[in-house]
Amino acid sequence: MRTLGGSVAVVVLAAASAWAGVDQPTILQCVDGVTLKSPTVPDAAGRLAIAFADVITLTLEATANDVLEVLPPERWTNSPWLVRPAGPARSSQRQWSITLLVEPMAPGEALLILEPIKVRSDGGTWRSIRWQPIPIRVTSTLDQPNAAMARDITAIETLAAPSPAEHRGSLVSLVVAGGVVGVVGAMFWLWRRRKIQHTEVPSCEVKALARLARLEARRLLSRGRHAQFATLLAALLRRYVEDKYRVPARRRTTVELLAALDQCLDPAQGRAALADLLERCDRLKFAPPGTSPDLAEELAAAARTFLTNVASAAQLAVAGPTLAPALRELSDGPSKALAEGKRFP
Repeated sequence: MRTLGGSVAVVVLAAASAWAGVDQPTILQCVDGVTLKSPTVPDAAGRLAIAFADVITLTLEATANDVLEVLPPERWTNSPWLVRPAGPARSSQRQWSITLLVEPMAPGEALLILEPIKVRSDGGTWRSIRWQPIPIRVTSTLDQPNAAMARDITAIETLAAPSPAEHRGSLVSLVVAGGVVGVVGAMFWLWRRRKIQHTEVPSCEVKALARLARLEARRLLSRGRHAQFATLLAALLRRYVEDKYRVPARRRTTVELLAALDQCLDPAQGRAALADLLERCDRLKFAPPGTSPDLAEELAAAARTFLTNVASAAQLAVAGPTLAPALRELSDGPSKALAEGKRFP
């Protein structure tokens, strides 16, 4: 068997935890030229101390003057420890090293027994390097369980009944809060109701006059489009009848519409004037080319006069004082109302 020439040295470097940082490792044991070291200084009993949450780092290193071969064990320890390599082994012709991470499995005192490794130099016989057990004390911040200090299951705690003063105070607070909510709700309801009552809604006549102003602003008569003007004016009047009297007018002929208006419109409300306007629109729609534009302009003026006259004093009062000037302005003609940007739906 070839000897290692006294040049083989296996150094085990152990780092206990982050708080146990020591510059120079401490020699724990030396067996057959193999040295075991640890950065943690053992106590008087030769034990290493480590916290249960810490990890021990072990570095095994072997060197030789010739070609070095190392055979690590399949399982590093069978004692109550969890040992795993931190990475692959680092090896060259004369050096070999590996880093192990050792985790304690339970607090208390235990022995760390590493399985032997086999080494040989320059193809010689394998030598087994055996380690002595390493005593380690694993500490824990948890106290040991003591049956004498155990407590029985406590009963459900009963809440103390409120005093009469506290009960009266809660009742008064509830009543005050309810009163405040009621007053605020009543004020909001009154404000909302007053706002709705004072909301000014344009009358049907005001809306129709605004549509007539927009129709005249298109200047269809100046371009000789009398038939289109008459058609749009008739639709305007029929829409006014629908809004005013709730009578379906746009899908009826003039004769049918006038017959329906006999039941809801008397002569004093302008039934004859409305009939005259609708009949003149029908005649203008089918008038031959070259019809005088004066007829169309007279028809527009007659429609504006009709809508203005139908708006009675009672209807103006319902519409509000703000809409009465607008109605008078629209009756004067479309140019002034459009110049000031007045629009109605």
